[in-house]
Amino acid sequence: MMAITHAAIALSGTSLILGTTNPLALGLAIIGSQLPDLDTTTSTIGKIFFPISSWIEDRFPHRSVTHCLLATAAIAVVSVSIGYFSGDTKVAIALPLGHLLSCFSDTFTKQGVQLFYPYPAWAISVSNPRRRLKTGGAGELWVLGIAIALLSLGIYLANGGGITQKVSQNLGLKDGVVELYNQNASTHQVYANITGYWASDAFG
Repeated sequence: MMAITHAAIALSGTSLILGTTNPLALGLAIIGSQLPDLDTTTSTIGKIFFPISSWIEDRFPHRSVTHCLLATAAIAVVSVSIGYFSGDTKVAIALPLGHLLSCFSDTFTKQGVQLFYPYPAWAISVSNPRRRLKTGGAGELWVLGIAIALLSLGIYLANGGGITQKVSQNLGLKDGVVELYNQNASTHQVYANITGYWASDAFG
C-alpha cells in the first residue's frame, strides 16, 4: 500500500479505537504506520532513513521482520514504557497501534505479510488473488477514500466524548449521563432539560 493509505488507515483506526483527536497521538499513529516499510529503500520512510532501510533490506525479505506482530510488540514495550512517565495511555498506545493497523492492512494486498515472523508463513486476508489490493490501484484508492471518511467519523465521535458517550446520549442511558456529568462537572457548566413529574404527584 501507499504511504498515504497506511497513514489514513492508522489515523482513522486510532481515532475510532482510542476515541481521541489528540494531535500527538494521531501523529505517533502516522509514524507507526510508516515503520513497517522501513525494510525497503524504495518506500518514503526508507528513503528518509536510507542507511537503516538499506541494512534491513540486505538481510531480510520485504514484509517480514518489520511487518510482524513481534515488531509491534517490541514497539509497544518501548512506547508504553516511555508513555508510562507521561501519564497519557492513549499517546503511549498510538505508535504500536499505528504499526499494527498498517501490518494488518497489508494482509489485503497481493503479496501479504509474514505476520508471524520468524515463522515463514504469509498472512493473506483475501483468498482470491484477483480480489487482493494492488499498490496504487483502484481498489486501494477506494480504501483510501473509506479511511478518510472513517477518520471524519472518528473525529466527530471523539469530539463528542467517544462512541460510548454518543450512544448513551442518544439513547438517554442513565449510566452514561451520570458518567458524563462526573467527568465534566468540575470544569464545565452542565445544563439538563428534565421532563417528567414528581413522584408525589403520581398518586394525587
